[in-house]
Amino acid sequence: PALTQRAATPAMGLLGRVAGRLRPKRKLNIPVIEVGSVLPAVEVEVVPPNATTEGLAESVSLNIAEALGEGKSFLIGMPGAFTPTCTDVHLPGLIQSAKTLGDYGVSNIAVVTTNDRWVISAWRDSLRDCVGFGDSSLTYLADGDGDLVKALGLVEDMGFGVGLRSKRFALMVEDGVVTRVEVDEGMDELRTTGAELAPDRKA
Repeated sequence: PALTQRAATPAMGLLGRVAGRLRPKRKLNIPVIEVGSVLPAVEVEVVPPNATTEGLAESVSLNIAEALGEGKSFLIGMPGAFTPTCTDVHLPGLIQSAKTLGDYGVSNIAVVTTNDRWVISAWRDSLRDCVGFGDSSLTYLADGDGDLVKALGLVEDMGFGVGLRSKRFALMVEDGVVTRVEVDEGMDELRTTGAELAPDRKA
């Protein structure tokens, strides 16, 4: 019994320490960018299309307004590459809707996540290879430190093990000015930010 007691004590202490780290989400009081606002002057990394490992080694950073370019743009934020809703529903829907959005005058469709460029490149390529989607006109942006989503007020603490991530959002932008803001809360909800809804929700 004494031996059992000595063996159990460290285990319970470890369990207590681990359980203590399983914290709930922290609420962040950051105002969300409003319609009519100019995009913040924050740089993001542009993931090169069909990038090789060597190509990804060289970072290409642009101001978010430069990355989106002139005209009407659709900026989609997702909590993370390889997460279920982003991979199974959100990104495929965006790819499938690219042509329709183009018909509605959208000149650039960009996806941003709070991952590094290597992860985003692997995510894009795996979806193309495994699901069978061909290349699209999407631009992929890496916001690894979360500077952009923080400046937009579209960052969320997703809890222990995930931390600060981009909210799931959709911004319609015209010449650097935000014309519409849509947000879905949490990692899994996808109700108002799908690209396939954009034509019906066109302002």
